[in-house]
Amino acid sequence: MYCPHCGNPVASDLKFCTNCGTRMPDLSLLANAEPAPAPAPVPVPVPAPAQTPVTPSPVVTAAPATNRRGTTMRIVAAVIVVVLVLVAGTATFLGTRGMLPWQSVPVPSLDQLAGKQGATVDSLTADQVEAELRSEGFQTTRSQQYSGKNAGAFLSFSNVSEGQQLRHGDLVDIVESLGPGVPSGTVGAKAADSKQTLAGMNVPVTYRAVVTSVPGSSFGPADSSPQPGTVVATYPADGQPVTDTDKGITVAVATQSDTGIPVDYYGQDPDAVQADLESRGYTVTRKAKFSTKANVGKVVASDPALGTAAAAGTSVTLYYGVDSSSTHDVFTRIYIYLTTGGNDGPEAAQGTYCRKDGDCITLSKDCSGSYCDLYSSQTGSADVSGMTELFPCFFAQGTCMYNPDTTTSLGTDRAPHWEDSPLLFGNTGTFELTTWRQVTNGYCGTDGDWKYWKRETMSGGNSMQVCVDGQIRQDPGVDSSLDDPGYQMDDAWYVYVPVGADIKAVEDMGYFDADAMSQAASQ
Repeated sequence: MYCPHCGNPVASDLKFCTNCGTRMPDLSLLANAEPAPAPAPVPVPVPAPAQTPVTPSPVVTAAPATNRRGTTMRIVAAVIVVVLVLVAGTATFLGTRGMLPWQSVPVPSLDQLAGKQGATVDSLTADQVEAELRSEGFQTTRSQQYSGKNAGAFLSFSNVSEGQQLRHGDLVDIVESLGPGVPSGTVGAKAADSKQTLAGMNVPVTYRAVVTSVPGSSFGPADSSPQPGTVVATYPADGQPVTDTDKGITVAVATQSDTGIPVDYYGQDPDAVQADLESRGYTVTRKAKFSTKANVGKVVASDPALGTAAAAGTSVTLYYGVDSSSTHDVFTRIYIYLTTGGNDGPEAAQGTYCRKDGDCITLSKDCSGSYCDLYSSQTGSADVSGMTELFPCFFAQGTCMYNPDTTTSLGTDRAPHWEDSPLLFGNTGTFELTTWRQVTNGYCGTDGDWKYWKRETMSGGNSMQVCVDGQIRQDPGVDSSLDDPGYQMDDAWYVYVPVGADIKAVEDMGYFDADAMSQAASQ
């Protein structure tokens, strides 16, 4: 059945057209109705010739039936047109920015990059350049090198140049400054070749001639000696940053000489070096020095220093590398310190020690007295009271403080009790180094350092300086009501850990404060 109004097919049981809503005829009535008689034929008259124009009546034709499939196709076509318009618009946008895969775009100039960042070319950072390049659709990587600019500054592109045509997504390598330093490969190169590079670090650069073995010398093969003009050492070391911009960089340049202490003794067998020195008329003394693992059992230093000129007959101290297995041997004389005045051990720890961030501490020796003292760059050289030299804390190593239980004929608190010493006289291989001030000077209330058990010669005879109720008093004898001494730890208190030492055993024995250990673990 079809709708009489719009011609849309309609199911026979429906009363209304689903397309236009027209009421459908009742088929049951139609079924019972008498068939209508066929209309009688009407003769068609032949029209007479028109005398006047006849206006035709308007003819009304029924609208064609709506086709659902046609409607769907028109909708799909419209969607396709919209998508094509969007794609075309996007392509136009990307095309104007040079971001289509087949397009090439120029690498921005430094002036353009600086202008977008509101900076100058000289002040551009690597972060700023990277952000701009990525916004332009480039991929980026970074290289780093030492320079006279601050760390993080932009230096250059390593693989492209300004204005070079690249495709969208191509890789640009950004060279970032590490600040001033000694580029890797400086040692072993000709000094003349490195001069311009080092001068660009914007720090002082000092060149020093160092003595090397001459060809045909009794020490080592001739071809092992550095050639004249070659850089044999630098400070900071090869590949390391400058930590002191006032001192800058020192460059040691080889010069051959048959007199002096050749720098190429470094890392060689001590027996062979001593034999060579003695064959040339020098007097040699050997001492241990804590060193890196690679230099254990090898020459690591000398006095006069390696590479310096020295006339025949000069006394030379030759230092050879040791690790924690030699700790007890290094400090042998500490056991008899109170009767001999010997203090050989700390000298073995001399050297400069640096963290990765460039923060360094130098432990330097002073042998102007009867033996060599050790001083830290954190406390300076000896002061008027002689309290800044470093000692291995030989008194009851565990606390390093006096105990007034007894006195001895030496006028001290007591003889050292070695069994109280978990570090130096234990089996960990470690030891403490601290200043004499921290060992002997206590603290009383708000007053400064005071010597708790130092005997003073007063007008009334011998007396002790003591602390009572936070006040320093000069009282004869010992009063049981005296306050316990207080001690203040400063920066120059070190636990020295030679190569091979068991620092875990020190931690496990509870030597370090638990809260400090927890904080260190989190770092």
